[in-house]
Amino acid sequence: GNEFTFTLALVENSFKCDLPKQTPAAEELIASGELWSSGLEGDGYRYYGTGEYQCSYNNGNYVTTGGISGCSAATTDEYLDELTLDTGGQTKLTTAPSNYICFGTSDKTECKNNEVKYMYRIIGVFPDNNGNQHLKLISLKQLGAYAWNDTNADVDWGSSTLFTSLNGSYFLTNTTYDYLQNNTWLNKIEDWTWSAVNTKYSDSGPDYRSITTQEMYLHEMNRSSKTSSIGEWSTPTAKIGLMYASDYQMSLGSGALAMTGFTTDNVITLRTGWMHQSNNDTTSSVEEWTLSRRGVDSDYFDAWFVSMFANVQEGGVQGTNGVRPVFHLTSDVRISGGNGEYENPYIISE
Repeated sequence: GNEFTFTLALVENSFKCDLPKQTPAAEELIASGELWSSGLEGDGYRYYGTGEYQCSYNNGNYVTTGGISGCSAATTDEYLDELTLDTGGQTKLTTAPSNYICFGTSDKTECKNNEVKYMYRIIGVFPDNNGNQHLKLISLKQLGAYAWNDTNADVDWGSSTLFTSLNGSYFLTNTTYDYLQNNTWLNKIEDWTWSAVNTKYSDSGPDYRSITTQEMYLHEMNRSSKTSSIGEWSTPTAKIGLMYASDYQMSLGSGALAMTGFTTDNVITLRTGWMHQSNNDTTSSVEEWTLSRRGVDSDYFDAWFVSMFANVQEGGVQGTNGVRPVFHLTSDVRISGGNGEYENPYIISE
């Protein structure tokens, strides 16, 4: 009897060793060292990618890293869209982080065969007000091109058409994404308080084209000096939002903290970041909205978007740009398979 009991115990323990990992996703990714932290209070941990450009000239080839200082002939007009130089072609070589993840299915094949519906990327791991860690996801593919707000009005994010529609017919209640009507998956999305609140340009707020990425982040988190940014937006709670402008620029890693967007070298470097739409999807638009509001500038009501140039620019809220939904997973979500590579995306336990 004792021998039989011992044999069963060995079999059971052997089986357990072969099970997929069932550790909470946030803890696993932080422990693996795949994420960087800027050291800014409350910033959490982010993925970043490194990029480099190979510039081909008549007299040979050379490679520059982290910008194109060696490709000094480039100007804003010359690298736009196809990134070509008068003196020769330029090919982007971007190293993307392993941050692909399936949501809405636990079937990797189904996820890859229907990327529009199921494939996402992890922006990073961010704490809530209680210190619990949450994965922040962005859709790989654009939903379409939409206005930030249907009317030319000075509204905050929670009052905008895009906020209402992402949490309604554009996405959350759209039957194309039927898993969002399934509580198994819907309940994995956290009700999140969306900030990016301290950006109002009409009250002497920041111009995102000229401030550093660190200053941008502090403004959006409402931690900056009130002498340089007075206006504040409301902070609505909902499941679905958009990327912050600071999310986009900080996806380049800590080297981007001191970067200002609108210089030739900096915008070309920004384009190497994995979050730029050209490295994900431009089916609907070559430009994408962020959640971040600019406010009133004369008679114009603007929000910030990621331009085809790769810098953050202001645009009238009634204009149409690409939209990729963003949401945070609950802190208890677990990963049961995959390694985050495009061919082997992370799988979430149901």
